[in-house]
Amino acid sequence: MFLRCAGCGGAYFRDELDLEPYVAAKKGPSAAEVYIRLLLVSLADLERARDGLRVCPIENCGRRLRYHPFGFPPYLVVLDRCDLHGLWLDREEVDMVLEGCEQLAARG
Repeated sequence: MFLRCAGCGGAYFRDELDLEPYVAAKKGPSAAEVYIRLLLVSLADLERARDGLRVCPIENCGRRLRYHPFGFPPYLVVLDRCDLHGLWLDREEVDMVLEGCEQLAARG
C-alpha cells in the first residue's frame, strides 16, 4: 500500500517491500527485480541508518525519521524511515528510485 500526494508528488509506503509493486507498475518487472536486489543490499546495512532532522508526520508519533541510504550514485537516495510507520519519499526521491532501477535493468 502506498499513498501519493497530489500536491507535492511525494509518497508514503508502509515499508520497503511496498515500494516494489510500485516500481513494477511504473517501470516493469525487470526494474522491480533490480529494486529487490538493491533493497537486499540496503537492508543489510540498515543498522547504520542514522536519525535525521524530520519527525514522522503521523499524528502523535513524534519519532525522528531515520536516514536510510538506498541505491548508488548517481541514483543514491536517502529514504526517510519511521521504524513504526514506514517510508516517506519526496517526489524527486521517488523519481530517482524509479530511474535508477530502470537504468540498471536496461544494462542487464
